[in-house]
Amino acid sequence: MSNIIALYGGSFDPLHYAHLEIIRILRENPLYEQIILMPNYRNPLKPPSFFTPLQRLQMCKILADEMNNAPKNQKIPYIAVSDYEVRENQPVFSVQSVAFIKEQMARQHSNAQLVFVLGEDSFRNLAQWKDVQRLCQMVEFVLVKRESSQKDSQELPHIVPYARIIEYLDMPPRVGHFSSSFVRSLFEKGHIEEALKLIPVCLHTFIKAHFRL
Repeated sequence: MSNIIALYGGSFDPLHYAHLEIIRILRENPLYEQIILMPNYRNPLKPPSFFTPLQRLQMCKILADEMNNAPKNQKIPYIAVSDYEVRENQPVFSVQSVAFIKEQMARQHSNAQLVFVLGEDSFRNLAQWKDVQRLCQMVEFVLVKRESSQKDSQELPHIVPYARIIEYLDMPPRVGHFSSSFVRSLFEKGHIEEALKLIPVCLHTFIKAHFRL
């Protein structure tokens, strides 16, 4: 076990099996000591979320509890959930969240190293992020590979030259095409059971309560 902590943020609106697979891949890597899920209050580049910030935070906590309590044969990273962005009750830039987590970790793990888990598609827009140079000084990046060509992936390190990419995660084809927007579209059309097939079972009761099923 190392002292590297993986920060995995997003809307998680809602959590689905592709999110679960990313967490599973991170957990199986002895590189990481801990994984912190960071549901946002609202992505300033997207419309209001389908599920409320508090509901998305609760879904992250349910999933984390389920995974942390599952039987295991070896020491694996603990999954924590940060409520920082939701508690702020307004959109928060990633650089603010990372600075907050970094300050917290300094008190608990003085030599902790932070990595930021990010999809390739989001990384392509990294240069437009708030205080990106400061962000890149605080974290290294783990990129989740999308359906892109090898050439596209080779170009990624040159998008923001001072951003350090330490790992790429390959998504299995069975979940690589999953997206929260598709799951939301099923909910919006009333296809609840079809949407639930794309969502971890531990969240079904909570989500059904939301729809009063």
